[in-house]
Amino acid sequence: MALQNLLTASLSFIDTIMIGRLGAVEIAGVGFANQMFFLINLITWGFISGASVLMNQYFGSNNPRGFQRAQALSMVCSLFFTATVAALSIFTPEMLMRIFTPDEAVIASGSDYLRHVGISYIFFSISYVYQVSLRSVGNTSTGMKISAVGVAVDVVFNYLLIFGKFGFPRLEVAGAAMATALARFVEMVLILVWVYRKKPMCAMSFKVGFSFDRPFIGKFVRTVLPVAVNEIGWALGMMVYKMVYGRMGLTASAAASVAESIQNLFWVATFGLGNALGIIIGHTIGEKHDREKAQDYATAGIKYNLMMGVVLCVLMSASSFFMPGLFGVSGEVSEATTKALIVMALLMPLNFVNTSIIIGILRSGGDTKTSARIELSAVWFAGVPLTVLGGLVLGLPLWGVLVFQAGEAAWKFIAGVRRVRSGKWINDLTED
Repeated sequence: MALQNLLTASLSFIDTIMIGRLGAVEIAGVGFANQMFFLINLITWGFISGASVLMNQYFGSNNPRGFQRAQALSMVCSLFFTATVAALSIFTPEMLMRIFTPDEAVIASGSDYLRHVGISYIFFSISYVYQVSLRSVGNTSTGMKISAVGVAVDVVFNYLLIFGKFGFPRLEVAGAAMATALARFVEMVLILVWVYRKKPMCAMSFKVGFSFDRPFIGKFVRTVLPVAVNEIGWALGMMVYKMVYGRMGLTASAAASVAESIQNLFWVATFGLGNALGIIIGHTIGEKHDREKAQDYATAGIKYNLMMGVVLCVLMSASSFFMPGLFGVSGEVSEATTKALIVMALLMPLNFVNTSIIIGILRSGGDTKTSARIELSAVWFAGVPLTVLGGLVLGLPLWGVLVFQAGEAAWKFIAGVRRVRSGKWINDLTED
């Protein structure tokens, strides 16, 4: 799972490097435009992550009917929101871009990207539901291999379409969007073909999957809605952060886009560990109904994430002095990116622990309401006010604004550790 996350992050990383050769305006425009994919990613993740709480436990208790009904409902909810954002991206991209920046050149560049990439959101949503479903049945390698194919397709067609190589037209930002859309389509086709040829539990039968009844829908809503609201609320908070960066000037906007692309390469480990921890705990609760073992796994997961966070903090700090140069940005943007990456690296151990608690422990234990309360309160009562204060009121540089954002991570850490230690997060959802 960590390798798959690395491949997904590397797609954005490579996109940003190639687009960076076009200039700061283009890299800022695509960075803001990709906030729509960020929103789609989290909406889809919210529904499927919430559903995976049920799927993990149903798989542990060998209940394919419950598994596929949770899978089908997550698909319906994800596609509804994804199609809405895709339509807005295709038909009203300028309106979306003005949320993040008043710079007309950046708006034009980002709008061009959104018009051509919007359709890929639907492809991504479908493939992502099946990828996470495969993880819930213990298959973590197939999704990684398919993601590798998607990255290869994206890299090749980025090169051909952005720069107009080997007889292809030079489409620049629009070419990058088309390459991404093609890669997402290939991923969707490959995973659907594989699943329905191999027939694992997640090969959803529409007759079984859509045989909803009121009690099951109620259980689904109680479990999944807090996660979906959590992810949507968190995504909106992150979008506020980007709105602040967009009003701090072109240098801050471009540096934030580059720094985020680099940071994502290091974040893959915590999401891999967090998701794996969630699967293990979910299976333990569903199959063995063992509260003590689930608590032991939770404690071990926090320790592993903390150790990984410390190691990657050192690596990311060291890389911050040369990786910005790969993007071909100006010296001013490169310097701002380096300072931002150092702050991000220092916060990594704390953020890694928070990821293991929110994603790997509380959600897998069915404690989705508490995880939502902790994350949303941290973002909206600490992160957002402090970011606005630092960026728009005090006029701090990007690295200073990121220091202020550390209040969000501290809030989540304190509240999350207390909840895990209480043991109240463990709930067996397979019982009717």
